[in-house]
Amino acid sequence: MAPLLIDLSLIQTDHHNSWPASPFPPSPPQTPSSTSMGQNRRPTSTAPSVFARPKHTSPLSNGSSTPPEALRLFLSLIPPALVAQDKAAFAILFNTTCTVFSSLPIQLLRHSILSLPPGALRPIVAAALTDDWPGLNEAVSCYLDYVATCDPAIASFAAGELELAPLTSWFNALFAFVNALNSAFGTPRGGVLALVVRGTLKDLVDVGVACDRFTRDNTHPHLHRMLETISRSFSASVAERAMTIGGVLKLGKRAVALDVANTLFRVYAHLREYRLMGTVLDNLTNAGIPLSTANFSKATLVTFNWYAGTHNLHSEHFLLARDHLTVAYELLHPSFVATRHRILIPLLAVSAILGYTAPPAVFARPEAQGLWALFNPLYYALRKGDFRAFRCALGDADPAGRGGVEDTRWRRAFWQRHRLYYVLRHRCQPLLWRALIRKVWTLTPVAAGGAGGVTGAGGAGGGAGMPKVAIADVAACARALGEDVSDVDVEAMALGCLEQGLIRGYIAPMQAGAYVVLTKGGGKFPSVASLWRQARWQRPVEEVAAGGGRVLRLKGVRGVGG
Repeated sequence: MAPLLIDLSLIQTDHHNSWPASPFPPSPPQTPSSTSMGQNRRPTSTAPSVFARPKHTSPLSNGSSTPPEALRLFLSLIPPALVAQDKAAFAILFNTTCTVFSSLPIQLLRHSILSLPPGALRPIVAAALTDDWPGLNEAVSCYLDYVATCDPAIASFAAGELELAPLTSWFNALFAFVNALNSAFGTPRGGVLALVVRGTLKDLVDVGVACDRFTRDNTHPHLHRMLETISRSFSASVAERAMTIGGVLKLGKRAVALDVANTLFRVYAHLREYRLMGTVLDNLTNAGIPLSTANFSKATLVTFNWYAGTHNLHSEHFLLARDHLTVAYELLHPSFVATRHRILIPLLAVSAILGYTAPPAVFARPEAQGLWALFNPLYYALRKGDFRAFRCALGDADPAGRGGVEDTRWRRAFWQRHRLYYVLRHRCQPLLWRALIRKVWTLTPVAAGGAGGVTGAGGAGGGAGMPKVAIADVAACARALGEDVSDVDVEAMALGCLEQGLIRGYIAPMQAGAYVVLTKGGGKFPSVASLWRQARWQRPVEEVAAGGGRVLRLKGVRGVGG
């Protein structure tokens, strides 16, 4: 968010004898009762130094103190912005980013707040804003309390020059402001605060992460503390219905639902609570928010599709994962090489599980540098059904090479760092067995039911021309490749491939042993990519009951495999 774009220099001098220009329409004339609170007072003489603590003004008859000029000017800008429903103006006024702490407007406002006697702030805010919206009054008061903690030294936190005490005070004040902001945002009039909620939640997570990193507490107490608060903001953002006015879709609070969801995803990722991401995704799906560049920025869509893609990848919804990661990769500009590199890694991994092989041109792109040495061995193993090569591709074994042994442990460290090791290790097993069975069938003579690739190879039994593969032959090849399996284990894996449609046929016990009897004609080993597009692999759309299905719940029953 941009810094507070208000020229408060006129507060110190009165040579213009006029107020600074306001970005809002002029306010209606004030009543005598409001002018008694100093709403229309002109700035008088030169004010003292910004960082000096001025003397308190004399109290009024109602027990409050006359507001200082900077505070009065700040409060005078809120009613016009509320009348105009100017979300951008509220985002500028309620800026919580630490980069503006050292700016002159914020320091003038902070100086004004600190000059007040204890307990005088809230009566001044209530008199300036009236009591039509008490939730907003409390949010403004909490924001001013937050500004009072804005020590310019906080901006030097990155250099390690800040102690824990001011950092904790900063977090507590910002956390109190977010809670008050949620109360106002949850009301029917809270849509005007949407941009404030979006920016403040991001700043809250930044401060919470900084506090946990500063204390080196791996339990992340600050992030756990804010989790329910951010969830409330998300529930309020998706609960409001979108409206179409004059043929234009007005999302209202939903305009920031995706940004709040991304903030919630970030907290879940820090806490390693990845399973909770599914609840947020289900709520967004049920809300029916159109995820297009007309409603959200590309940065928001890229972040959302990244989190959604990685979550669906580890939930084994591989089609959804590939779709989300593809959208994130295509939306991101090619100049963001590091980010595209990070997205491309899980995208290539889930594509390999689905049977897609990236062409060499992809690995020639700037964001794919170094990935060919990782994915090419994986592609080779999946294509040949070579278990030994597969273990080397994952970094589980060192292949004997010329002049010594290749160290592949760096590959395992890479896959584990990107949380892809166990997904590839387990979900690629059916593809390996499918490729091995196909290889054995290719090398089996025609007389034994194979494709006749090598004369004299293959099992015995069966009539000439019968398309079948002996389980004993497949088991012998697997054991030669280092797999500790029996014929029964291989038969179970073959049965799994048949059940998933990776192989078309059936298991037939014969006198010479069990065989995989293949279907006649073509299509014995269908394309893996085409199989995943079948209806039975699509994730079912859950029906949402009317009334309460659009609210985020932190606890609840989840279906098996959901």
